[in-house]
Amino acid sequence: VGTPIKVGSGPAAIAITPNGDIAYVTNFNSNTVTPINLKTSPPTPERPIPVGPGPWSIAASPDGKYVCVSNSESDTVSIIAAGRRSVTTLSVGARPQAIAINPNAYTAYVANGTNITPINLRAQPARVEAPIAMGVEPVGIAITPDGVTAYSANSNNTVTPLDLTTTPPTPGAAVAIGTISQPDGIAISTDGSTAYT
Repeated sequence: VGTPIKVGSGPAAIAITPNGDIAYVTNFNSNTVTPINLKTSPPTPERPIPVGPGPWSIAASPDGKYVCVSNSESDTVSIIAAGRRSVTTLSVGARPQAIAINPNAYTAYVANGTNITPINLRAQPARVEAPIAMGVEPVGIAITPDGVTAYSANSNNTVTPLDLTTTPPTPGAAVAIGTISQPDGIAISTDGSTAYT
């Protein structure tokens, strides 16, 4: 175990830019995100970035230009422009939890309430698109490496595929995953063949 890196209060989630240079940590109790310079030895925490109340989940865009943070206590998502460290905050609906970014479409998908809410990151400024009704409460979301399908882990112990090739994206049939209480996260293997929740 290495030397602990000092961040804010209540670190909840971490995302690393694709080039491996910077890690971003959400600080739930501090309402901030701490960038950590991974190129230094030891890694160096930088000045925290203020975001909305209750920052929970975090995802970095494939090019590392944007970092998206779901703020679970303010029903918002904060979008950090990594180069300038400027922040744009958007309302997305109740209880935003997990967030994932499509590597192809440059769209972030936020699991919140009974919806998956897309955010168009190509738009200037970024904008919220129409929410996708899921019928259940999605709490985790992951996207296949080819950007074709998203999978949401739901509070009723199911996983729902979401076809990202349609406009709007189309939910498929939910798959039951047993009696485990409220799957909290989901991840997909690098070859896209298997999801783990």
